Amino acid sequence: MKFVDSQHIMMMESVTEKKFKPPASSEEKILANRFSGFKNPQFALLASQLQSFSLYDELLTVGDADYLSPLCNGATRKYLFIIEDTVAVVPDTVFTISFRPRSGKNFDALKGTLFINTNGYAIQQVIAEPAAEDPNLNIKIQQQCAFVDEKRWFPVQLNSFLSLPMLDAEGLELVGIGKTYLQKIELESELKRRDFDGVILKIDPLAGRQDSSLWEGARVDALSEKELKTYHVIDSLGEEMNFDRLARSAQILATGKIPFGKISADLDHLLRFNDYEGFRLGLGLETNERLIRWMSVGGYGAYGFKDKAWKYGGHITFDLFPYRQSALTFSASHDVIESGGISFNRTSSLDDQYYELFMNRMDTRDQWKAQLNVGRWGFVHPSLYVSRERREVNYDYRFARFISDDIAVLWDRFDLFEYGAEVKISFREKFVQTGSTT
Repeated sequence: MKFVDSQHIMMMESVTEKKFKPPASSEEKILANRFSGFKNPQFALLASQLQSFSLYDELLTVGDADYLSPLCNGATRKYLFIIEDTVAVVPDTVFTISFRPRSGKNFDALKGTLFINTNGYAIQQVIAEPAAEDPNLNIKIQQQCAFVDEKRWFPVQLNSFLSLPMLDAEGLELVGIGKTYLQKIELESELKRRDFDGVILKIDPLAGRQDSSLWEGARVDALSEKELKTYHVIDSLGEEMNFDRLARSAQILATGKIPFGKISADLDHLLRFNDYEGFRLGLGLETNERLIRWMSVGGYGAYGFKDKAWKYGGHITFDLFPYRQSALTFSASHDVIESGGISFNRTSSLDDQYYELFMNRMDTRDQWKAQLNVGRWGFVHPSLYVSRERREVNYDYRFARFISDDIAVLWDRFDLFEYGAEVKISFREKFVQTGSTT
């Protein structure tokens, strides 16, 4: 009891810059980020992510679920609206209207209160929560709007309230409160399509190291004694238990790479198994952004215990436009590849290892390759490549070339030259960039 009276369990603050251009281009950049227990958090849990920014969409997000909006088309057939109060706010009037799903209607519904201002008959405030009760999670959202620059109603504060009855401990219920304040709103900003690169959330590499002057200028209210103590105690606990190591472990799982200073070990080459090579043990190393941000050099070596053969390779990659995933790569390798198989360009084969278990027919391949990932163009991801390779068949197959009626030359080695293009189409794909990872 004394603990919760004097401090919170956790606190997080962020200062962000958000851009939006209708109908669906958006980008949010985290300029400053502070998470109790972490020295330099390269991740963020934004309170604004718990609810929809626009109240006029057909669906509203509350928590991790979507609900039919009380302002959707045909809402009066789904929801029951009751005028509860009328307040004069000279020179306008504000109507307080409660809403809930109509009896007999079965859909993902909300309940709550709308505050409608007669100035444009726009929403001035809304309070909403799921109509169906959840024994494990209670969540309520509140959004307040203001008539910005005497031109347009716009959100100025987003609040979220969560409680977890399932984690009730000795009569103490776990509660979370999120508040987002919107300031310096520019309604007439002349944004262009080229100002958006498809990454909806970015974290500045220095976001976790901003000085106090930035925070003091951004905070609406100064931190209370309880909040200051939360940072002091949880930061000390995080340093003692090394919370940052846990965060790095999560990044390793996401990227498949373990950083050791300026060098990273690639888990993709560590251990594999297939019916041809048996167990394949290897090591892959490459430079990371701590050495050079715009270029990486790497190589790998591996040994198959069943085919008793070494494999190796190397590459050099130039990051042309990292946020657009545009890069130029030159590579060379001596390895094995499935006979007759198709291997699309990809950054990792961890997701293909289940299929690899059943590979029992491989060709030895010496390959030299250049590949240009052009980058994202909307929802299209094109790439170009050119390669030269020599394949040697490792099973009982030969290509017969007849040089006369009764004489044939059997070939088990082939030289190939190939150039081509690949296009990936991913409509409305969204990216989040944290540190050097997208």
